[in-house]
Amino acid sequence: MNTTRVERAPSRRQWVALLSLLSATGCFTKPSPDLANRICTTEQQCPSGYSCLAPGKVGGCCKPGTSVCPVPIGSDAASFDTPPADMRSTTETAREIGTSDSRDASSGGDLPGIDSAGGSSDAEGSGGSDGAASGGTGGSVDTSSAGGIGGAGGIGGAGDTGGSTGTGGNTSVGGTVATGGSGGIATTGGTLAQGGSGGNLDGGSHDAPLDAPVRDAAPEGANPDATGSCSLDKDCPAASPLCLANKCARCVADTDCTGRAGTPACATSSGLCVACTANSHCTGDPSKAFCVANACVGCNAAGASGCTTRTDGKTTCATSGTVAGQCVVCQPSDTHCSGTGIPQLCTGNGIWQDQSDCLANYACAPATGKCACAKTACTATSCIDTQGTDANNCGACGHSCLGGTCSAGQCQPVVVISKLDPSPTVLAIDASYVYYTVAPDAGSLLNVYQISKTTVGGTSGTLLDIGGSFAPYLGVIGTKLFSTVRGSYNICDFASNNPCSAGQVALPGTGDLIPFSSPSPQYFAQQDNPATGPVGARMSFAWYTTAGVLMKAASDVTYAFASTYDSFAAFADSVYWIRTLSDASSNITDRTVYSANVSNPAPARLTGPGTADLGTIVDANAHSLLLVKNNGLYYISLPGGTPTGAPSFLTALATAGTLKAATEDSNGSGMIYWFEQDGTLYQCPRATCSTDKKVLALGQSPLNLGIFPQPWQDSTALYWGNGSTLEIVRLAK
Repeated sequence: MNTTRVERAPSRRQWVALLSLLSATGCFTKPSPDLANRICTTEQQCPSGYSCLAPGKVGGCCKPGTSVCPVPIGSDAASFDTPPADMRSTTETAREIGTSDSRDASSGGDLPGIDSAGGSSDAEGSGGSDGAASGGTGGSVDTSSAGGIGGAGGIGGAGDTGGSTGTGGNTSVGGTVATGGSGGIATTGGTLAQGGSGGNLDGGSHDAPLDAPVRDAAPEGANPDATGSCSLDKDCPAASPLCLANKCARCVADTDCTGRAGTPACATSSGLCVACTANSHCTGDPSKAFCVANACVGCNAAGASGCTTRTDGKTTCATSGTVAGQCVVCQPSDTHCSGTGIPQLCTGNGIWQDQSDCLANYACAPATGKCACAKTACTATSCIDTQGTDANNCGACGHSCLGGTCSAGQCQPVVVISKLDPSPTVLAIDASYVYYTVAPDAGSLLNVYQISKTTVGGTSGTLLDIGGSFAPYLGVIGTKLFSTVRGSYNICDFASNNPCSAGQVALPGTGDLIPFSSPSPQYFAQQDNPATGPVGARMSFAWYTTAGVLMKAASDVTYAFASTYDSFAAFADSVYWIRTLSDASSNITDRTVYSANVSNPAPARLTGPGTADLGTIVDANAHSLLLVKNNGLYYISLPGGTPTGAPSFLTALATAGTLKAATEDSNGSGMIYWFEQDGTLYQCPRATCSTDKKVLALGQSPLNLGIFPQPWQDSTALYWGNGSTLEIVRLAK
């Protein structure tokens, strides 16, 4: 800040008094030539008869009363002011000289003090008889003035020490350093007192009025202060807030702000030097790399442009960790999967770090970035590839292949018994055994055997009966085997593994046994089919216990013209058949599927009246009747069917009429199984059979021998005889 004050030049009277004093002390006497360059600090460094009257100064050894000694009243160390001749020497640091305003009234021989304008200095006091008088302290100065010069020390009496010099005055803001007062001059034998210390300097600027007529102690060079000039930004008003080239102004470019720590950018709208005007200014601290409202802030601050457009991969703004506010590769503590499927954790520094590889059947889940079961989590601690080769978890958790292998999640057939020749076929199954037939040789009668259902790779079974005819064996109920032997229907008990050949009993009645499927019924049934009967003819049937006792008998309705009955089947205690009626001209007038039960033997219609071909019944089970006609597989829902409708279509077959046999899952799942002529075993859900077929086995050659179904089934597996490989095989469902 510029402050105006008026300097007072020393009066002529003051100069005269000063020169008189210096002459009296002998300081204008020329010293000996060999002492001209000597510098002393103590009396011992000067030759005899000389005293160190100017310690530390060139020519400081002077002969008291005769030598001219330099008096240290200048303001620099280069030379000494010798009043009055060189007070304005341009080779010295210029100083402003004020006017003394008082004298020391308590001392004799006063000399005017020299100080700055506005200050006051004590005049030096003359020494008394003992030289005890001390020089006065230099006057203190006002703002931007030079410090006052300390008074000279008192002159010592004869043989005594001179008085000590006064201390130089202190400067205020911008003032120059004042020198200490002159040392007292001792008389003979006296000791020269040391000069006083200089005043303290402040670093401010000098006021313009002091630039003339004399110079400041620290000249400002080519740009002296003037109205509107400055040295610091704080000297400038808000309208022109910057001190540029000693002029108050507004910045127009970043170069105007060069050298201003923390504010290197120019905000042209305000003319102020600010921290930033673009992100490019914010490069020192990566956590504050975005410029918002002229301040460098982090990417997570309001208004920050974010990291998504970066091309160095650091497109995430960190909100936590040691890198909060920085653009990083990832958010600390986040997880993800690497390009090679390794789980990775984002460290506190925003860098992905690999974690442990996933175990077998586990894989890095993109949703969590952690290892997760990539197959099937069968339990909380197990992860199983059910679509692989695990025979205990094939296709589903806990699904066993019952001794077979697993391929791509599908159980493969396993051999129960092999080396059966010729033409093995399954006759029946129960809870523990598979019953099968084998002819001893070509053209021989069939023999009946049993083997445990859980056998794997067996080579022999238990013989139950030696065959008696080529007619088909019909089945097993409990321990009773029902068969045709030598032209008659017979029953035998193979309990305790006794061969049936020793105890066959002829069945009552004259009709044919109605074949049944697993599970075995409580009763067996016979039917008396007149084939194409005459007018008034009708079909009759009866149920018997396994001991041959009649339980119930019933007959179909009579008809005025011809009738036929075919496709008989039995399941549990019900029987099923197809009745075809014709008129007098042999035209078919009705084809209908019927059923009857031992508890309600009256025939019940399962389909509506119609003349369309119904095909052939190939299976009866707890849930449906399966029929095949032309190139398709059909079904009728049980127990009631649709008395006014036709059988429902399931699926097309590979070739018209190629179905060998079919059955529906006994568990009520609605799964259908069937063989076609090429030996392929298929499976499909009843609801979507036409579009969701699946191949279970290839290359099979099941033989029916007039008995259905093939395959036989229980709740866990399918069984059939393979005529090509001469084996009985099992396939887990």
